Amino acid sequence: MKESLVQWTLLNNQSFLSECLQFPIAKKIGQEITTDFGRLDFVVENNKKQQLIVELETVLNTNDKIDYCFNQVLRYRNVKFTDETNYCILYASETSKEKAAKIEKFGKENNVLIRTYSLGAAKELYSKTVERLSLNVGLALPNPKNYTICYLRWLNKILKPFHDFKKSNLTFHEIFSYFTGLTNFNCYKRLALDFEMLIEKDNHFSLTLNGKQFIENLNRLIQE
Repeated sequence: MKESLVQWTLLNNQSFLSECLQFPIAKKIGQEITTDFGRLDFVVENNKKQQLIVELETVLNTNDKIDYCFNQVLRYRNVKFTDETNYCILYASETSKEKAAKIEKFGKENNVLIRTYSLGAAKELYSKTVERLSLNVGLALPNPKNYTICYLRWLNKILKPFHDFKKSNLTFHEIFSYFTGLTNFNCYKRLALDFEMLIEKDNHFSLTLNGKQFIENLNRLIQE
């Protein structure tokens, strides 16, 4: 599961995120905030106006990833929007015990809060969140560079061929037949890939579990 999708899922489930952070979130200050010291994943605040700058990671099982994470957080220590600011690494609990011990040590030595979440739970919550938000006008697109609003009908359009053909795997020509041009098709395809609804390989497209669940739950919204 991509980090961007994990972040999208967590920020759309404040209660779950508060529990993971051990921090009662009152509001989100911002996400993907560009600073002179790097781009902050997200910043949250509690009712006491205390803020938490969060560095989100998935599984940290390589030294390169861990060192990069540590260096980012040390740079972020130069950033604060209020005097009462703490810094936190939030990473997947599926990380090995050996690496987890290294991360805990870093936190104690540098006064950085160390918190974990279950990647498995995040995957399950992602599916539930898509289903829940499907009743609203749109969804926040989990693209790490550009958080925008997209309508579910956009996903419906790229997934409709699978629904109509009653197949989980389609050729390029089968799926492209629903579109008027390559540029148009590529926009919808990018959306489905970002949401991890499709896998593209050798000019063939396959539904992921997310895609299958989307069609099962939302096919009543798919336009003929």
